[in-house]
Amino acid sequence: MIDLLAEFRRQERALPVAHSRRADVSRVAEVLDRTHVFHRRHATALFQCLWNTGWWADSPEIGRHLANPGEASAPRSGELSRLINQWRQDKARITPEFRWLRSLRPPAQGLGSASRAAIRGPLTNTTCIACAGDGSPVALAGGGGTDRPKGACVWLPIVGRMDFLPLQSAPFDLAATADGGALAFVFGETCVVQGVDEDGGITGDALQISAPEKDAFHRVCFSPDGNFLALGLESGRVQVVAAKNGTVKWLAEGHGAKFVRGVAWSGDLVVSGGDDAGVVVWNAGDGTIQRRFSELAAPVNTVDIRGNRVLAGTGVNELHLYDSGLKFDSWPDYQAERALVYHWDLRAQRDAVVLRGHREQVNSVRFINDGGRILSCSGGWLHGSEHSAFVWDTDTSVPITNLERQSAAVVGSCADANGRIIFTVCWDGEVQAWDGSRVQDTKPIISHTQEIRIVEFSPDGRRVVTTSWDDPPRIWDVESGVPIATLDGHECLIRTVWFSPDGRLVLTGAGRKYPKIRPTTRPGSGKSRPGAAGEFGNSL
Repeated sequence: MIDLLAEFRRQERALPVAHSRRADVSRVAEVLDRTHVFHRRHATALFQCLWNTGWWADSPEIGRHLANPGEASAPRSGELSRLINQWRQDKARITPEFRWLRSLRPPAQGLGSASRAAIRGPLTNTTCIACAGDGSPVALAGGGGTDRPKGACVWLPIVGRMDFLPLQSAPFDLAATADGGALAFVFGETCVVQGVDEDGGITGDALQISAPEKDAFHRVCFSPDGNFLALGLESGRVQVVAAKNGTVKWLAEGHGAKFVRGVAWSGDLVVSGGDDAGVVVWNAGDGTIQRRFSELAAPVNTVDIRGNRVLAGTGVNELHLYDSGLKFDSWPDYQAERALVYHWDLRAQRDAVVLRGHREQVNSVRFINDGGRILSCSGGWLHGSEHSAFVWDTDTSVPITNLERQSAAVVGSCADANGRIIFTVCWDGEVQAWDGSRVQDTKPIISHTQEIRIVEFSPDGRRVVTTSWDDPPRIWDVESGVPIATLDGHECLIRTVWFSPDGRLVLTGAGRKYPKIRPTTRPGSGKSRPGAAGEFGNSL
């Protein structure tokens, strides 16, 4: 199957861009790329995969399943669907007993979208993921329960193979070197460094590094050259050790005896975040503190650094909510207020840019697409419902897209050196691979900090007004996804929204308060003036 995929990719490169069959060859190659892990286990399923993915991408039938038939990812010639139809007729004639599973709907992530592959290994309760600088191998780890496997899965996307590595227990975290030659697993009292060969197999004896006395490791990352490890400890300290022999380079206090929940390394800087709701930037050479950011909205679960830019994701988990004494119906608001992404530019002396939109704890943040985009993943591990992976523009902080609803809480992410190949992993063990170059072409999302309740389009379809549980209503431009007005003024929940027939006015009604009619925009500010067009009493 890998040889077949390589041949299609070679033919795709050889054909001129304007060639009439180049799009078909490209589609087949993408189908093979997405499904080659499945084919490795089920070699006779090639036709089934081509039909359920490739046929839909090229068939006129897909128009019946789209709200807007023009949403198809690429122009459809119909040649590929006719070819696959002919193959189906030939198989039915030659092997009448042939059975296969036919999808009656197109895939949620069609060809040409950002999705590259989705696989599921033997692990449940997956906790972490890491990959090499070129995106292969990819390692994910976890496990839970006495009768469930604990360990790591090492996936080689290029050859479509996934191997399972049993471990003594489920690791808290793992990291991979840029060249993919080593993996590091954190087990609390120890950190184990294991060699990996070109085929994804484990090599040689493992190096075991012990945590300082009465302390435990919780997070780990490699230096860019793979020679050192940065380890976050339960005591709030950060330790840097040599990856070859475990020799301690430095050990320093930075988080006030609170758990360190995230570490990352770029150039000569290490960044850490912890339960003290703070982020510390360290000199990687001697452990001196370069910058400190304190009093964030909640404990820091994850950090990343690229050059002079730093990211941190915050949020509270369910265990904290259980202990907080809060009423159950107040949990969503409490979580959403604290599920934030912070972005700092170390060269600028200004406060962090705060990215709002997640409703549950942020579990992973990552710079992607050469730093031009930010990926943030969220979801409660026990009873969460959001399960989101947002992509943001780094410079404008505008949300670009949500990578569809995931199967469970998105607990981790990783990317190749340039952030072009992205991997996300969910709590239930599902791993998805994404094409970063396609992510940035997706239309922006509409985002509130609270759950959206009402969506109403203007008569001409060019504007849409949305309301949420706590935010004021907003009017958006449909084509760009940019908010053009915020309708302040109500003091309680919005229960109804209507556009006027000409689309110039919006009527909003909230609880027992008076309805309000507002203009859809106000020149200059892009924000409506409360009650500008008129307020009406009970006669309405």
